[in-house]
Amino acid sequence: MPLSPHPYQILIGRTYALPICDVYLLGPHGRIHVRSLIDSGADMPIFPRKAGEDAGIDLSGLPDQDVQYAGSREPAWVRRAYFALGEHTFDLDIWFVERLDFPYAVLGRRGFFAKFREVAFLERIATPRVELRW
Repeated sequence: MPLSPHPYQILIGRTYALPICDVYLLGPHGRIHVRSLIDSGADMPIFPRKAGEDAGIDLSGLPDQDVQYAGSREPAWVRRAYFALGEHTFDLDIWFVERLDFPYAVLGRRGFFAKFREVAFLERIATPRVELRW
């Protein structure tokens, strides 16, 4: 069973580790680094609009719909986009928001989790990690 392990990371200003991974949003302007939380409580992938624009993804016009996350409701531009995680490239619908209240993007259950056979959060071990299993 192929495996993609991602050790938890401690962000600046935090005293605990989170299941953060480094992804690259892909677009006409290149690869844009986006730190992302693998979040089993999130419905969909939510990225900052600036990351999409920096990658060259067309986010012109008015937002397509609203998205609710962490108690906030924000207008969002929903676009099919590609991103790289390690050696793998994925395409999925991403909700881009103007104001993201976190220092990271969010990878939610719709789209992202469906790319894997299993997503395992291993927290009661010496080095906590998320394992993405195909």
